[in-house]
Amino acid sequence: MLVKKVILIFLFFLSGSIYAQKNATEWNNIGLSNYNNDKFEEAITAFSTAIALDNNQTSFYLNRGNAYLKLQKYTESISDYSTAISLSPLSVNAYFNRGGAYMKSQNYKEALINYSKVIELEPTDKVAFLHRGLAQSKLSHNKKALKDYTAALSLDRYYMEAYLQRGILLLEMNDIEGAFRNLKIVIKYEPKNPNAYYYHALCNLYEGLYSAAKKDLNKVIEIDPQNKNAYFKRGVAYYDSGSKKKACADWNTALQLGHKSAAPTIDKYCH
Repeated sequence: MLVKKVILIFLFFLSGSIYAQKNATEWNNIGLSNYNNDKFEEAITAFSTAIALDNNQTSFYLNRGNAYLKLQKYTESISDYSTAISLSPLSVNAYFNRGGAYMKSQNYKEALINYSKVIELEPTDKVAFLHRGLAQSKLSHNKKALKDYTAALSLDRYYMEAYLQRGILLLEMNDIEGAFRNLKIVIKYEPKNPNAYYYHALCNLYEGLYSAAKKDLNKVIEIDPQNKNAYFKRGVAYYDSGSKKKACADWNTALQLGHKSAAPTIDKYCH
């Protein structure tokens, strides 16, 4: 799924000459250095020290929340983003990042609330519309999700991720013509995007166009040789078009790459 870049806030300006304030800022910057080097536990320790010295800085909580999020500690990250919001009720970054943490923890209703707040504060934030659309989709609010993806595209007609997600949703809604139309746009402007080819292949499979589906999946594998889903679906395309040997070879590759459905499929169709 699609992710807005997390904004880490550096505090180089020191208010006054209070030693504790300076020390807190230094600890925050140590945390940022650790974060940028993927040392997230060390980053949390540094941010926590900064907070212990000065618990009124929104950025300290945002930064620690981001580090918790990297470690998939969603409860802790949500708590930090909530504290940041209590300190700065108009913090777009805090609402957006809290929405992301709720999405990761599969609390889509709360994610929706947070992305809606971002849009209220920044009505031209195309990424917020995209992510709210994703939350709407998870809640099976398909028409609202389509509306959000379209709103994102009204803000940026070249926003390929919005076309991609709209295409995927239309495919799920069995609007194959609409899905094809959106996915073709992504393929045109992002010819190295494996997801566009993959979902375009699924459209072709749905229509029984096995040769076209295999061509799409060949492209996915060319771009991403470890894509287990592409091997599995290409196996389906081969089998349904009468090439059992090639199908089983692809399913075996998918199995080696960790596809959960490969083993039962091989047991059923390849022995």
